[in-house]
Amino acid sequence: MKNEIRTCTKCPLWKERTLAIPGEGESKVRIFFDKPNSEADRHGTHTVTQYYKDITRFMRKQGINNVYVSSAVKCYGHATQAEYATCSNYLKQEFSVLNILLGNRVALHALGEDVKVSTHAYKTITKGSNHYIVTHHYSQLDYDKLKSALDKFFSRYKRLL
Repeated sequence: MKNEIRTCTKCPLWKERTLAIPGEGESKVRIFFDKPNSEADRHGTHTVTQYYKDITRFMRKQGINNVYVSSAVKCYGHATQAEYATCSNYLKQEFSVLNILLGNRVALHALGEDVKVSTHAYKTITKGSNHYIVTHHYSQLDYDKLKSALDKFFSRYKRLL
């Protein structure tokens, strides 16, 4: 799937991007941003961005040293609902045991219109064998509430990881 994402031309964003960005990392704990920023686009990775550094530092403090990081849209640029929908097939293939969805757009394309940050923020949603914690966009992330949600998840599901 990584090569398919790197060479994808399914929507107009491929014309604007430098490098499409597939998910990165090896973990059953997965974090999904909305889309890459310009810095990630230039380098072809989320790992150079401040948002990646902030969330992974936070996760290490929670005892989670390895995370898989991806985004709902794989290319930099002005993404419309159409681009999110186009990338949603990739997104759904990336899900694992615990998926942290940062923002409404990610939640919408991951779980459907009935899931919104306003009503589901920092709660665990289970669908099949996958679990999801929906949060605010990373620029508005409440780390205390995320810590509480992770504590609740791990007290119940730690054996799955």
